[in-house]
Amino acid sequence: MLLITRDTDYGLRALCLLARKKDRSFSALRISKELDAPYQFLRGILQKLSRAGLLRAEKGRKGGFSLIKKPENIKVTDVMNIFQGDVDLKRCSFQKRICPDIDTCVLRKEIEDIEEYARGRLLKLTVKDIAGV
Repeated sequence: MLLITRDTDYGLRALCLLARKKDRSFSALRISKELDAPYQFLRGILQKLSRAGLLRAEKGRKGGFSLIKKPENIKVTDVMNIFQGDVDLKRCSFQKRICPDIDTCVLRKEIEDIEEYARGRLLKLTVKDIAGV
C-alpha cells in the first residue's frame, strides 16, 4: 500500500511552509529553494493546488502563491485527493490476478480494519496539525 505519493508529499510541504509564513505570498522559486525541491516539479504542484482552490496564484513581479483557505480547513486527504484521487486504502496489494483467494483471505478483514482506522485518522488531520502552527 502506497499511502503518500511524491506529489502529495511536496504539496503538503508547500502548504505547510505557506501556513507557517502566514498571509505572505511566495514565488515558486522561493518555495522550491526553501523546500530544496526541483523548481519545475514544484511549480506544477503549486499550479495544481491553485487550480484546486487551495492556493491563490498572483502573477507579476510581486506575485506568488499564498493560501486561500486557513490551514485548519485543509485536510491532508484533500491534498491526497488532488494528486492521488480518492483515498482508497482497501485495494489489496495482491489483487485478484495474483491471489485467487482474495474473497476468502484470512488477513483481509484485519487489513481492512487497520486501513479503516488509518483512513479515519487521515480524515481528521489538517495542514495546521502537520505544520505545527
